[in-house]
This record gives sequence, structure tokens and C-alpha cells, in this order.
Amino acid sequence: MVFNLPAMKMSPMTPAARLDEKDRRYRRLMGLYINELRIRRGMSQDDLAGKSGLSRTEIHNIEHGLTSQLVTTMWRVCDGLNMPYGEVVTHMDYVMDHPECQPPHLRLKTMRGMKSRKVHANDGESGSSR
Repeated sequence: MVFNLPAMKMSPMTPAARLDEKDRRYRRLMGLYINELRIRRGMSQDDLAGKSGLSRTEIHNIEHGLTSQLVTTMWRVCDGLNMPYGEVVTHMDYVMDHPECQPPHLRLKTMRGMKSRKVHANDGESGSSR
């Protein structure tokens, strides 16, 4: 069976698509920041999950920018990190307003041997371990 599909027209990015891209970038940068704070404190994802009352999977999803975080969820994560929520929001506000603070390639740190994975801040895809 053959399907005849109409040719797709390439259109400029719509305002909704730009908003989605900005949202993905914010989630990704927020996740990287939470990951950095957690590693600096010597905590595993399980430790942070226990202190914040969330599951380890939720912490993983937040750090990898896979979910939109509710304010109450992020407040709990900040509480688990002993970090004022307002300080995290202020940091993210600054990072989003200053593109020079958003390098295209960032490192997502892990507790296992402190290895890093290359991560593209704009899309959340990761490369190989190093």
C-alpha cells in the first residue's frame, strides 16, 4: 500500500514553537543547576529524593529536564538541598536573560566515579560517557 502525502512546507518558527524551545531550555538549565548543587553537596539522587520527599526517578527527570517542574516540587528540591528557593529562581532568571551564561555544551555530573556526560543545553540530548 502506498500513501501519497502532501509535501510539507517549511515555515518559520511560530511563537508557540519559540515558547516551547524556551521552556525546554529553561528545564534543561534548571536541571543542570540542580545537578551541580546536588553534586557540590556530595549527595546522591537517592539522598536528595529522601530529603525532599520525592522519588529518585523524579529527581532524575528534573536533572535531565524531562519534566516541567511545579513550584511546589522545586521548593521541595531546594529544601532538600538546604538552598533558598528564591536564590535558585534568581539564578535561573539571570541565566535565562544572559545567553553568554548558556554554553552550548555542558557537563551533567554523576556520582559514579564523578564521570561526566556531554549534554547539549538546548535539547537535553546526551553524548557518550567520558
